[in-house]
Amino acid sequence: MIIMPACITMALGLSSPATAYLYWTTYGTTHSGGIARAGLDGGDTTEGFIPNPFRPGPGEVSSIAISGPYIYFGGGGTGGLIGRASIDGGQVDPDLLRIPQPPLLPPGPTARTERDADSVAVADGHIYWSTGDPLATEPSRYGIGRASVDGDNVEDDFIASAVPVLTVSIYAGRLYWLTEDAIGRARLDGSDVEPEFIHLPRTPVSFEVAVAGGYIYWAGENAIARADIAHRSVDSHFITGLGVLGAVATAGGSIYWLESTLDRAEHAQTAWISRATTAGTEVRTHLVGVDSGPVLRSLPGTVPFDAVQGVLAVDTRGPQHTAKQGRRHRPLNRTHRT
Repeated sequence: MIIMPACITMALGLSSPATAYLYWTTYGTTHSGGIARAGLDGGDTTEGFIPNPFRPGPGEVSSIAISGPYIYFGGGGTGGLIGRASIDGGQVDPDLLRIPQPPLLPPGPTARTERDADSVAVADGHIYWSTGDPLATEPSRYGIGRASVDGDNVEDDFIASAVPVLTVSIYAGRLYWLTEDAIGRARLDGSDVEPEFIHLPRTPVSFEVAVAGGYIYWAGENAIARADIAHRSVDSHFITGLGVLGAVATAGGSIYWLESTLDRAEHAQTAWISRATTAGTEVRTHLVGVDSGPVLRSLPGTVPFDAVQGVLAVDTRGPQHTAKQGRRHRPLNRTHRT
């Protein structure tokens, strides 16, 4: 079993026709809860690009999606808030919409009723979000919700699920989502639902997917995995020899991921963003250094993980493209299959 004490979520986007940026959010770091950005070549890094928009409250940015001139973000610990800001970091609105909340349950050691946007994605005039906290006490509320991009017309039970939906992504007119055992998909209008479109032989290390060029990418144990959509075949060792992995994103023929190492003796961690082509070649590690913050002490009997866990988002801002999201996971213990 492992403990995931802190997390990073990342997104990709173009802030102008000539300038492209990586975007990410950190948890448990100096700039905790806000959004950072850097150029796709690793330069022009701004850790505090958008300070935590949910302060002075307890919430923090937990997921990001980029579409057109806006950055959309979900709020962890906010009671279901989804916000929006302009791509240049201005016009921040932390309360664009709020996910409907279930009735309060009696307090207890395992009770959790708050429903947050575990991930967000934007396409075709709609915001989509997933709700799938495995510690939730209302499993009947798992699934994908939808609203218009202005925050109206909320459909909380747009696609229902019997298991936690950990992240949602969009590619070629379809929603793709990740559970602990499978990748599901459906059309953007909610039809043709395939909850087990591709079975996963191993539980992903970071619960997120990035979709591009007919392939689905995700983070495995020290390796990037991918699946062929047409043939439903899985390559669990697509890019190997990596550190502890977190978020994954694709854009412009490249795949980006968060990677880190942990020095248990020094109780310190180092995190960075790496890049390769979507064919798995031209691997470049340490493209961007990430403010990874302190390592939180793990529970007795668990293996401490570093801060880099999450998913990513992509949008090239052309009318033919859609956005891929990122989400930051809450700390929890998890047992991995072998």
